[in-house]
Amino acid sequence: MIQKRASTVSNHPNEWDISSAGHCSAGESDITSALRETEEELGLKLTPKDFTLIGTVKQMSKREGYINNEINPVYVVKMDLELNKINMQEEEVSEVKFIPRKELQKLIEDKDPTLVQHPAEYKLLFQFLEKNYE
Repeated sequence: MIQKRASTVSNHPNEWDISSAGHCSAGESDITSALRETEEELGLKLTPKDFTLIGTVKQMSKREGYINNEINPVYVVKMDLELNKINMQEEEVSEVKFIPRKELQKLIEDKDPTLVQHPAEYKLLFQFLEKNYE
């Protein structure tokens, strides 16, 4: 599942992105942040056991006036879900949809401008899927 970022967000408005993401608050663990962000953005109340850590990505980027250093743990959640059951946070998310893996891979390979690019994170995802679901 991917989500379309709201038109009002400052970074990548109206672009499709990974299902849920955010930053940890001071003193907050990454899993606590993942639980909070998933509930805030999608209205999904999950537990730590629902998440599978598939890897961590370290990256640095320069943005408008600052340097952004990140350590991004990447989690996967496998669950049965009906899209009409999702309660999207309108300030963050305008739409959600399921996308076949091959279609997502093509968007990434083509560097489609409607998709926020997370090459390292997607690489971890596809490695996990190939190992566990092929």
